[in-house]
Amino acid sequence: MRAGGRLNGKQPGDLGLEGEEALGGVRPKGGIPATPHRHHAQPGGVEARQQRRQHIGIGADRRIRHDDLARAGLVGHSDQRVCVERGQLLLSDPISRWLPEYANQQVATANGLEPVQQAATVQDLLRHTAGLTYEFLGNSSVQQQYGQVKIASRERTNAEFCQTLAAVPLQFQPGSVWAYSRATDVLGRLVEVVSGQSLGAFLQAEIFGPLGMVDTGFAVPPDQQHRIAEPFAHDPDGGVPMKVLEPRQVPAMEGGGGGLMSTAMDYTRFLQCLRNRGELNGVRLLGPHTVDFMTSDHLGSLPSHGTLLPPGHGFGLGFAVRTHLGMAPVPGSVGLYYWGGIAGTTFFVDPTLDLYAMLMIQAPNQRDYYRPLFRDLVYAALL
Repeated sequence: MRAGGRLNGKQPGDLGLEGEEALGGVRPKGGIPATPHRHHAQPGGVEARQQRRQHIGIGADRRIRHDDLARAGLVGHSDQRVCVERGQLLLSDPISRWLPEYANQQVATANGLEPVQQAATVQDLLRHTAGLTYEFLGNSSVQQQYGQVKIASRERTNAEFCQTLAAVPLQFQPGSVWAYSRATDVLGRLVEVVSGQSLGAFLQAEIFGPLGMVDTGFAVPPDQQHRIAEPFAHDPDGGVPMKVLEPRQVPAMEGGGGGLMSTAMDYTRFLQCLRNRGELNGVRLLGPHTVDFMTSDHLGSLPSHGTLLPPGHGFGLGFAVRTHLGMAPVPGSVGLYYWGGIAGTTFFVDPTLDLYAMLMIQAPNQRDYYRPLFRDLVYAALL
């Protein structure tokens, strides 16, 4: 890790945490170690609360290094909020104002195609109420069409992706239901149109560079590929290995919804910025009230589709947001916000406890097990 990106190590007891013996070296599934990376927010800096062992690489058996590169998915939605703060677009703007291919959309129903009752907006994209879906979340006619057009291909540019997606009907009426979807990839293209830059260039200039995230990007150059953390070659639980992206190839598509490679150290700089309400080491990325707005519930009474959004949660502008102390099957304060990536990375920020935590695993088939376990372990360690 280059200068300026390293965390300051502390002993657990110095930061109000139980020691490692309290967590018991958990290895309950397939020999995959649980790997909490927990960090306590402190103004102007990043302080590690505790780090535990993880194996990385195919067949490797060594401790994870601070500069290992993992498939981190996405880094929030700060790119769109930067544009909003600058007055370049409004959350109430119809998507079609910036991406004309999304004008006059239709919704697939049991009775055929129907016109949208209201046009999807930028806010709908950010809170996943734009009527879109993900091809791997079901087998509806729309999801089958996503598969038929190979919507997950990284060989299209962002512009080509949006043209392809816009030709497929919506699964829901915009503004009617929360459904996790390709909306964030559309937002990536929207940022390109508004800013006049590629998404990768915008992220580097406006987020990664200012925050000192020196190892985050959409591909890993040849001289750094020895640092890539890989999932197990064979699923330890006997399942079919889930395909993960190949970071050694430079993709045509720089997806707003995923595809980033990063390190634990880089990602914690981003999380520290969020916990500081938009600032890190004197660099202000977003206004504090903007961060508060992003991390508030924007769904209200809207229903959610599927099981990705647990009970007691709403959704903000890019994050699930806890709205009830109870109801959910994992601990956390009201106001906690979180999300994760398909390879297994997850994070949460708990403003009430002045705490954020991150888990970086490359185990797609085990992520639904380790994420709640990770949350349980973090809160069990708090004194």
